[in-house]
Amino acid sequence: MTALLFSAFGAALLGSAHCAAMCGAMACASADVSAEPGERFRASSAYHAARLAAYMLLGAVAGAAGAGIDSTVSVQGVIRPAALVGGLILIVWGSVRALELTGVRVPHFGTPRFARSLIAPALRGVAGRRPITRALLLGAISPLLPCGWL
Repeated sequence: MTALLFSAFGAALLGSAHCAAMCGAMACASADVSAEPGERFRASSAYHAARLAAYMLLGAVAGAAGAGIDSTVSVQGVIRPAALVGGLILIVWGSVRALELTGVRVPHFGTPRFARSLIAPALRGVAGRRPITRALLLGAISPLLPCGWL
């Protein structure tokens, strides 16, 4: 249990700079610095509430997908097929990263076209909104950003 706590603390500590650089800009954009402190607080609260709701929705979808895999796929001797699939994905991802670190060129596919066509217009569309509306929209779309820490 202690090792798990230290691992989680270390990952959070190392990820702080990444989170501040990537998500900090969106959090700052969600609140209008020229607004009164009360309105900035409400906008910031709206941003984090929408972000939390969006992450909860994505987590529920991922959990439902895993439960669906577990209930429909029967592999002899494997208790959780979804865990097996998730573990294999992590092994492949880790192997690709290890190859890249040793200098092997691995082809990258980039951001899928549908993601670019959804995120960029959404970010442009929030620019002229009222602070609370802008904060809600930014919070709702922030989980769509690619984040290795998640």
